[in-house]
Formats: sequence, structure tokens, C-alpha cells
Amino acid sequence: MLTVLHSADWQIGKPYARVQDPDKRARLRQARIEVISRIGAQITAHNARYLLVAGDLFDSPTPSSSDVSAVCQAIGKLQVPVLVIPGNHDHGAPGSVWHSTFFQSEQQRRAPNLQVLLERQPLELDDVVVLPCPLLRRSDSSDPTAWVRQIPWNELPADKPRLLLAHGSVHGFAAADLDADDDNPSSANNRLQLDAPLLEQLDYVALGDWHGLK
Repeated sequence: MLTVLHSADWQIGKPYARVQDPDKRARLRQARIEVISRIGAQITAHNARYLLVAGDLFDSPTPSSSDVSAVCQAIGKLQVPVLVIPGNHDHGAPGSVWHSTFFQSEQQRRAPNLQVLLERQPLELDDVVVLPCPLLRRSDSSDPTAWVRQIPWNELPADKPRLLLAHGSVHGFAAADLDADDDNPSSANNRLQLDAPLLEQLDYVALGDWHGLK
């Protein structure tokens, strides 16, 4: 049986502007990076084949070089492929971290197991088909999953599970004030239409942007 570990919203580089003590801010920022190794322990414990990060790995589309290096180094120590999509905080627009020469160099050097999915097209792997729905700008009024409805399902391999990877709120499931977070209220605009006909074609839906105490 295929096992994947589903994660999201690491928001590495979060500034914690409301925390006045600079030492506490630094410790909080470091704690987010250290969580990656704890995720690695869960990968081992559950014998997971892949790690999914459903958006907002970084807190900003332009994180610091030190955060990029620290993240790539930590991910590179994991023993599985890590599949990432951009979220609303670290969207995939031109000029964002994912397109930078520095990130691409660090990823290749430190984390060759990291794959950032910037294209809305099926990704067929050895034992799963991933349907990535990356956010290509911070706030999108169109449905990031709309492209999936155009897939000729009979052309996908019938013997591989289909996994949707998306970041946003869901039509008809949650109110807007539950979907947005304090630092980024516009995240509620990224609405996903996960209706029954689509869900019938999928084996697993991995969502991001669901966090906080609301």
C-alpha cells in the first residue's frame, strides 16, 4: 500500500512581528525549520513513500537566502521525494523564490529530492499520479483546480492512485472568515471547487491553507 505524508503551511521565515523580544522571534523562526527533521521522523515511522507540502512552504515569495539554504539543507536530509506546490504566501509568480537562480542552485546542491510543481499538469510517478494546483499569484479569483476537470481520465493509468495537491478554501465547506489567516486575509479568494464528480475521480485530496485556531 502506498503511504504519503501530507503537510502544508510551514511558512518558513515568518517574521513574528507581534513578538517584541528579538530573541524569542529568532527562536520561533528557528523552531519552524527544526520541525522539518521531526517530519522526517514521521516519514520513517510510517514508511512513507513521498512527502507532500501543499503550499506555503515559505512565508513569503521572497524569503531570505539563509532561510532558503536552511530549508534545502533540511529537506535534503529526508529520505524520500518531497513534492511542493506554491501557496498564497509563496506563490509562483515570476520573480518569486521558485524562479530565482539562488533557490534553484541550492535545491540542486542540497535537496535533489525536492520537486517544486509549478505547472498545472499531471505528474506521473512510479506509483502515483499527482495533479498539482499551484497558486501562481497571491490571490486568484479563478479556481486553481479548474484544469483538472479537463483531464481525459481514461488516458491516466488505471493502476495508479490519483492525488490532488491544492492550496485554498473549499466552496460550500467553510466560511471565508475561517479560511483566511490574520497575516493574509486575501487567502479566502483562492476557492477550490471540489464537487462530487471531481472527487469520484480522485483517491486523495491534499489541501493546504487549513491552519490556525479559528
